[in-house]
Amino acid sequence: MIAFTQGNAPMLLTPSLAPITLSAVSRSRATRSLVAARYAVALMLAGLSATFACAVDTVVCWGYNAYGQGNVPANLGIVSSVAAGDRHTVALRSNGTLACWGDNSLGQCTVPAGMGVVTAVDAGPDFTVALRSDGLVSCWGDNEAGQCYAPGLSNVIAIAVGWRSSIALRSNGTVYRWGQLYFSSLDVPLDLGFVTKIGAGSSFFMAIDSTQTVRCWGFNSYGQLNVPPGLAPSQAVAGGDAHSVALGTDGAVRCWGGNDNGQCNVPAGLGGVTAIAAAGLNTIALEVGGQVVCWGWNELGQTDVPAGLAARVIAASSFSAVALGTADGDECHNALDASIGANSVNVESMTPSLFSPGSTDCAALGWNATQKDAWFVYDAPTVGFLSLDFCASTYDTSVVLYIGSCGGLIPIACDDDSCPQAGYRSRISSQMVAPGEVYIRIGGYLGAAATASFNLSFAQGDECATATPAVAGTNIANTGFLTSSANQPADEECTYLDWGNSRDAWFVFDAPIGGFLTTSFCNSNYDTSVVFYQGACGSLNRIACDDDSCGESMHYASSLSVMVEEGPVYIRIGGYLGASGLAEFELDFEPNLQGDHCVDAIVLSPGMQSVNTALMTPSPNAPADQECLELNWNNSKDAWFEYHNASPAYLSLDFCDSNYDTSVVLYSGSSCADLTRIGCGDDECGAASNYRTHIVDQYIDGPITYIRIGGYEGATGTANFTWSVKNPGDECSTARPVLPGVNSVFVQNFTASNDPIGTADCTTLGWNFGQKDVWYVYTAPSAGFISADFCDSDYDTSVVLYQGVCGALTTIGCGDDECSPKGPGFQSRIINQAVAAGPVYIRIGGWHGAVGEAEFTVFFGAPCLGDLDNNGVVGAPDLARLLSGWGGSGSADLDGNGDVGAPDLAIMLSAWGPCS
Repeated sequence: MIAFTQGNAPMLLTPSLAPITLSAVSRSRATRSLVAARYAVALMLAGLSATFACAVDTVVCWGYNAYGQGNVPANLGIVSSVAAGDRHTVALRSNGTLACWGDNSLGQCTVPAGMGVVTAVDAGPDFTVALRSDGLVSCWGDNEAGQCYAPGLSNVIAIAVGWRSSIALRSNGTVYRWGQLYFSSLDVPLDLGFVTKIGAGSSFFMAIDSTQTVRCWGFNSYGQLNVPPGLAPSQAVAGGDAHSVALGTDGAVRCWGGNDNGQCNVPAGLGGVTAIAAAGLNTIALEVGGQVVCWGWNELGQTDVPAGLAARVIAASSFSAVALGTADGDECHNALDASIGANSVNVESMTPSLFSPGSTDCAALGWNATQKDAWFVYDAPTVGFLSLDFCASTYDTSVVLYIGSCGGLIPIACDDDSCPQAGYRSRISSQMVAPGEVYIRIGGYLGAAATASFNLSFAQGDECATATPAVAGTNIANTGFLTSSANQPADEECTYLDWGNSRDAWFVFDAPIGGFLTTSFCNSNYDTSVVFYQGACGSLNRIACDDDSCGESMHYASSLSVMVEEGPVYIRIGGYLGASGLAEFELDFEPNLQGDHCVDAIVLSPGMQSVNTALMTPSPNAPADQECLELNWNNSKDAWFEYHNASPAYLSLDFCDSNYDTSVVLYSGSSCADLTRIGCGDDECGAASNYRTHIVDQYIDGPITYIRIGGYEGATGTANFTWSVKNPGDECSTARPVLPGVNSVFVQNFTASNDPIGTADCTTLGWNFGQKDVWYVYTAPSAGFISADFCDSDYDTSVVLYQGVCGALTTIGCGDDECSPKGPGFQSRIINQAVAAGPVYIRIGGWHGAVGEAEFTVFFGAPCLGDLDNNGVVGAPDLARLLSGWGGSGSADLDGNGDVGAPDLAIMLSAWGPCS
């Protein structure tokens, strides 16, 4: 008999019979030998490769075959269960139809028409019993003892068949028996209680109640009804001729009753059992890995399990055994070997596994209990990162990863819809795994199933020696799963990284020739720090590094472009102050021809720029002596970059982090054919930085600015540099020249200057920290007086005047609300401010952060008292302004006594006319 369990669901029984002769009380071995059923059936599947279209289950029979019961029909289809009678075999297909072959002398293979969908099947010696999806029972074949008088029961959920009598379990927990009604000892006990599982022996029956306690009734010739005291809680039961078997909830098998052929000698080491069956003098167990174990009488080889059999359902008859084998990949225990690269499986041809993913796996998968699924296993050689990409599958996949062993699996990752393409397919990226087997379970959302195609990659990457191969395109590593490498980046490498004993991931890119390697980590989810090396692990040479080039909006992630030599390039990814997370970066490689000459200059990109000038060749025209004598270019190998400027600006280039003595020349032009030198640099970083170059605020106004990088007396190496562009007027160093007449500028287009406004400037300006401001410069031809009128501006201006040099300025004047009442918005006006010959810096801001269009004129000359409108003439407009301010204060208070009156009028009239 068979008993099979799946979780706590009601047991679905598909037993075969252990036939008996005329007497159900006692039978000799000789009597048993007359039984005609002497064969065994098993469902097996041929081995499949990692990429395949899964075949349906195949029925394989062995043993006695006098009636053709072992001749499996061709094109049987997908089989979900089997049963064996004495001389016939029955198969239940996954679509709920039946197939039967072998002896049909009593109609046992004549399946009635119109039964509908069958959910379970069982076989007696010469009759067949089926459980239908509507909860009714059908029976056909030998009916000598009334065994086919199936009662009109409803809501039946399980059946179990004996020699000439059967029982059914209903959904209300009650059990009903029919056949051999003259044997009252087979009647169901009245005190049986609520039953959850049932089983049958030749002439006795078994049940498990709601407390997981086993009950037996019927004939007891060999003590088969004597349940051992203290029997562990059970989940399944089965019976042979005169022995009983129970499967405990702990996966262990217990047996009692007849043991004259060792049928109750449970093999040592048997464990993790998921199903049991018993018949005649034999017992069968199915282990969690799909292995079938048989013991007992073996006169006809009925305990000789076929080699390579992997099963998911077992059954038995007196001299045979039946197993429903699993297709390769249909269960964990016969998972397909997953290989690096492409893998494929037709999930539609599989069956649901014995257990579905629970809430502890991934509740969001939408995995039905009837979900068909396929299994792969990948044997990770070491600690590393496993990535699976199902984006090329033909349906809505759901995937779970497990570690451990079949029967004791632990879910470690899952995914449903991570592919960006339409179709809601799955992708698991950089899942860290330990050495050993990783199980890949592939299902579908809400029961979906079709061809699942996936690409598998495995990367190590925890140390330089196990660096993950980097590919052109997207690369991913989760540094949170890694450890800190043995040697942290040294201070002399990149002190601003603040590595902080960071966990780090290693990638390696094998440059086929020297070239330009570009990486962007801007899609990472944390503050990355990155170092590039070349050489061999253990003796690496740093060639570049970066920290925050992606900016604040991108988590201060890194972006880096670097010229590399032929051979391995190691990319080491850490985090600021030990930060870790998902590091995702794009990688691109260009051969080293880029940047070798002006015509193939490299366009400046955001972040740190890096180029190895040793890989380059000398350009045709070395910088001439009249360009920059101090460069000592000496036919140096050089590299070219270019910047396309849409409007005039100030360019700064910092080469202080290079590893050799750089020399740099800047050119302007529309093409390489019309270059004009506009600047050069050599040793601005100083001796402490090995005489590298730093060009600050070089004014550029051509359509293209070319940057030519060489070395002092032919020196070469890795030129690392950062660059920035300033809007003219954004700082003192880039101050705009004051133009004759009206000057106009939109202050909101600028940023706050680096130089703060101090108390020594003008505390009444109301200048906020972070105030946007713009700088102008007027060069006074001699000592004299300067006036600046902002009264026509459209916002509340604040203005400061300075003299000196940028970085060491001296405040000489300021203005805030002097235009009142002329200006409606408290604009500024500075009149007759004494200045020395040389540059006068005019810094324009606003009251409490105000910005707008600042419009102003500047006048330089001797003091001209009375010229209130600053137009160089004392006239009627000035008189009108004085009279409008009569009795008050302000710019019309020419004598400075705090009151506009007659003395001021006299001063104005005495100065009437053009200012001298």
